[in-house]
Amino acid sequence: MEYKTRRGKIRVISFCTALFLVLGIWAVTATVKQTRYARIITASRQQALSDLGTYMDQIETSLTKGLYCSTEPMIASLASTLWRESTGAKTSLSHLGDDEIHLLGTYKFLSQVGDYTMYLSRKAAVGGEITQEEYENLKKFKEYAEKYSQQIDYMEELMYANALSFDEIDASLLDSDAPDITNFSDAASDSEKNVSDYPTLIYDGPFSDNIDNKESELLKSEKEISREEARKTAASFLGASTDSLTDAGEEKNNLPSYVFQSEGKTIAVTKKGGYVRYMLSDTFSGEEAMSSSEAIDLARSFLEKIGYLNMRDSYYSISDGTAIINFAYYEGNVCCYTDLIKVGISLDNGNIVSFDATGYLMNHKPRSTLQTNSEAAELAKQSISRMLNIKSWKYAVIPTDGGQEKLTVEFLCKSEDNTDVLVYIDPVTLEEVEILLLTYSDNGILTK
Repeated sequence: MEYKTRRGKIRVISFCTALFLVLGIWAVTATVKQTRYARIITASRQQALSDLGTYMDQIETSLTKGLYCSTEPMIASLASTLWRESTGAKTSLSHLGDDEIHLLGTYKFLSQVGDYTMYLSRKAAVGGEITQEEYENLKKFKEYAEKYSQQIDYMEELMYANALSFDEIDASLLDSDAPDITNFSDAASDSEKNVSDYPTLIYDGPFSDNIDNKESELLKSEKEISREEARKTAASFLGASTDSLTDAGEEKNNLPSYVFQSEGKTIAVTKKGGYVRYMLSDTFSGEEAMSSSEAIDLARSFLEKIGYLNMRDSYYSISDGTAIINFAYYEGNVCCYTDLIKVGISLDNGNIVSFDATGYLMNHKPRSTLQTNSEAAELAKQSISRMLNIKSWKYAVIPTDGGQEKLTVEFLCKSEDNTDVLVYIDPVTLEEVEILLLTYSDNGILTK
């Protein structure tokens, strides 16, 4: 009996030990799962906040463009864009969790932006004119979009500095030397207070990336060359010997190309026609020793040297000591933004460090049928918003969303707040086709 009693005790102890082990493993597993789940939720909310900031910036830009449009198609286009952007922003807002209650003002603003611009679109569609008061309302929306963007940017800065928590914080659990942590709920409330007087009631040059999923206009009838022929073209472009080039594979996109490398440079030559599509260098620029205008002159001379004529610089940007200049082809007096070449100049020594002729190779073609006249341009001026003063104009070919191109009259205008605005008018229908905002800085001329 004593043996059996001792044996029973051992079984009980073993059972309890196993039970505790199972419970311990379960507890650890549950904790790990809970921690992982919490991290997923936090990451989701961080992404939602980042997306909300992006949408708000886009809304601000679209509202600014809205101040300068006056024809029904452009008003409808911008209204549709703003509706889509405000809907996306509200979706991001909903993913921020229960704390969205602290952003009711933001939600109200986003709803009214979409509703009001759709109202203006419906009014314009039946021939109604946008009144001065309605333009003032758009201006107010734009001002508040800017304020909301600033508040969201501040919360994003806290988030990236690991100083923003999406969970309630128990101060007693924090180490006294720990950095200050701001709770999202408090930051959201402060954001709403800073915009509490809200009334009741969005590079490298324009048209440079409209080249996806197209067939090259210039190369479609060209013959295919061999890799050795392409090697000679690449060597000539780089000023190097053919022996110094090593094969680096092929590119099988809408511009199939042979790729070579030589002394830190990568160069691609199209299989059809044997044109240099691009060249990239891995060298870093040193201290800047020349101006942007000198770099533009060097780039223009380089293009002429390799056979690209009638190219004029349009926009440029400067980054890490390199000036990227965009050149557009001119057919007579018409600027063809579609036929784009980008040249990178190192500002320390003037060397060519990058070259990209993708836009030109995709879009260049004879355009002898372009019809331009000053009378049509004069009529097009009537479509410019009364809030803009025209500084200059020219005919320009720009791409359409469908991958085609359209002849327009480009007007460079000055707004009431001294912003340079580019407005593109269809010379036949006299409708606005596109509006771009110009920004200037020490790093170049940009558009949005």
